[in-house]
Amino acid sequence: KPIGEIGGNGGWILFSTRESAESYAVDYARTRPKFKAVALHRGCKAPAPIPLTPESSDLDLSPVESELTHVYRLLRDTTLARWVKLKHDNCCQICGYRIQLRNGQSYSEAHHIQPLGGLHHGPDIVQNILCVCPTHHAELDYFAIKLDASKLRINPDHPVGQRFITYHNERYQGAQ
Repeated sequence: KPIGEIGGNGGWILFSTRESAESYAVDYARTRPKFKAVALHRGCKAPAPIPLTPESSDLDLSPVESELTHVYRLLRDTTLARWVKLKHDNCCQICGYRIQLRNGQSYSEAHHIQPLGGLHHGPDIVQNILCVCPTHHAELDYFAIKLDASKLRINPDHPVGQRFITYHNERYQGAQ
């Protein structure tokens, strides 16, 4: 993406130099919306002021060194994750739970059975993705539970790869 554009990168704005980032921040501070004070209805009371957090006694006000770094991150195909969640109607494939949001939508998470990053190098394919609730997602991320293919809620359009389940279970951290 061109520098300074907000794109499919989680809302981050990327700059080529620190100077261009600082220039953007100054411009934003000058052009951001201004708010004006509003009088409260005579029956309303203003909230009590929140006390400021005291400064740390070990606060060091000397300038902080900085260095240029490059960050690399894995790019996931969010279309695949959305497709898997759609096929399962946002129901966890392990427990069947679906989070209902107030706006009528539902929520679930997509989990890569063989993780993409680190030492795992799992593929970003539908056979390696499960639709899960947040609790099971955390347990799977930490290999805290085993996966049993016979107990997973399966959609015929979404095959789950046994080799990924085997990979996960070989790293299972529970009591043997």
